[in-house]
Amino acid sequence: MEAVFLTWSNSFRVPFLMDDQGNILQSQYIRHLWPIWDVLFPPVGALVGGRPLYNLSFALNYAVSGLTVWSYHLFNILVHALSALWMFALVRRTLLLPDLARRFGRDAGPLAFFTALIWALHPLHTDAVTYISQRAESMMGLFFLASLYFALRGWEAGRSRKWHILAVLGFVAGVGVKEVIVVLPLVALAYEWVFFHRNPFRAVRNSPVLYGGFGVGLTLLVLLVAQGGTSAVTPETKATPLAYLVTQAQVIVHYLGVSFWPSGLCLDYDWPIISFREAIPYGVAMSVLLGLSALLLARRRPSGFLGAWFFLILAPTSSIMPLPFVTWDRRMYLSLAAVVALVLATGYERALRFRPGQGTRRFLTVAGCLLAIAPGAATYAHNMDYRTSLSIWRDVVEKRPENHRAWAALSFTLRVEEQYPEAEEAARKAIALDPGSRLGWLHLGNALEKQGRLTEAVQAFERAIIVSPEYQEARCDLGTLMARQGHLQEATALFEIVLRHDPNNFKAMVNHANTLLLLGKREEARLLYEDVLKKMPDNKNAARGLASLLEKSP
Repeated sequence: MEAVFLTWSNSFRVPFLMDDQGNILQSQYIRHLWPIWDVLFPPVGALVGGRPLYNLSFALNYAVSGLTVWSYHLFNILVHALSALWMFALVRRTLLLPDLARRFGRDAGPLAFFTALIWALHPLHTDAVTYISQRAESMMGLFFLASLYFALRGWEAGRSRKWHILAVLGFVAGVGVKEVIVVLPLVALAYEWVFFHRNPFRAVRNSPVLYGGFGVGLTLLVLLVAQGGTSAVTPETKATPLAYLVTQAQVIVHYLGVSFWPSGLCLDYDWPIISFREAIPYGVAMSVLLGLSALLLARRRPSGFLGAWFFLILAPTSSIMPLPFVTWDRRMYLSLAAVVALVLATGYERALRFRPGQGTRRFLTVAGCLLAIAPGAATYAHNMDYRTSLSIWRDVVEKRPENHRAWAALSFTLRVEEQYPEAEEAARKAIALDPGSRLGWLHLGNALEKQGRLTEAVQAFERAIIVSPEYQEARCDLGTLMARQGHLQEATALFEIVLRHDPNNFKAMVNHANTLLLLGKREEARLLYEDVLKKMPDNKNAARGLASLLEKSP
């Protein structure tokens, strides 16, 4: 655990990023811990909908440190460190099973230790650990590993009920964090097939509590997805299922490449969809790997289980269900373990076969320590890219200059830093790369407004609304600008549209209240201010507005 904390010690001041805005900064559903139902099950449409324990973790952080980032990062690092401990325990007990004990049993502890250590320090995890909102991946990973470990203890024990109840509880907890845990029952069946020589029917009969509990957990998962906001983002993708699938072949090759040589990692790749012809070499490589994994799994080889682990865990995000974003490093959080375990176990076995003896074991121990230094150093260095919002987006546009989202995000960050001409330039680059970039037009409008070019700003906001009529943020900012110019009725109409579509848009609520106050509608303004403060007591703009209204009351 010390190595994990040391490696991520420079992440405690990394600011909130991207999804953190909606999940934390603008969320009213983490401002209290009671009633707990509101925290666990926010209304349909909330960004954290369908992930109760995930949202609860943010509420706990908010109770500890408010909107100060240190406790959020501490939580992420603790989760990752605990995942590494479960990884160690699972790998060690696996190596001590009868099928593997003859080959690895003597060194099960050191092999499990270095597998967990190198996996835990790998820079591919920076996205899942340093980026606060992506704790969903590491939390899910923690419960996944714990559940499989408890299942293993149950399979080993003569009386398995208590262990399998714990495994089911771990699975249900993971269901409350992220949907990818849906593959755990299949991974468990593959584990029993390879290491306990039980076919699926025999496995289910042998462990009714475990698989019955998995069935209950899967039912709960379906209900959470149906009521939550997670599935609502899927229609945003522009890729067809086939186009997404063939592109994922290229993405998985990328994942494997950076597993061995983590160069060029960045927060947002904006990976392009490729054609079927472009995907052929990657598809061939994936077909070979999948076929080899299936063959080895059919023959009950441990390497076949590792292949199943790798592909099954990636399947929900890397197959035929198109998602808005083609690749994220965090999707390799658990799958990376299969790569590390296969490389270390193969290297260990070959080394001892070439030169058996205690001297070779000591050499391998030293080599493992040295091998862990490289990913740890790379992770520490990559965390430096995250140190400020400006540094992370400069890093992304440097590595992926065709990424229009990154240029738009850089424009926003530059505007916050009051570098308005640079913010305008970045927004125009985003628009040049994608004329339909609603964020590009929005941030261009804001940058122009800050420079006093109000007519151009209005045109930019209007363009953002044209390219994305459902995007209410542009209407909100246009309304604010209209109010600033004295067009109070037009501003009010825009705010009403925003709030009709998004009743909890606090920015629109406050600006609408400010406009109503200018129109002399004091009671309506007061009610809006109070509504904001009821839902989000730390909203300083609403507090100032209400205080100003009360001061001027007769």
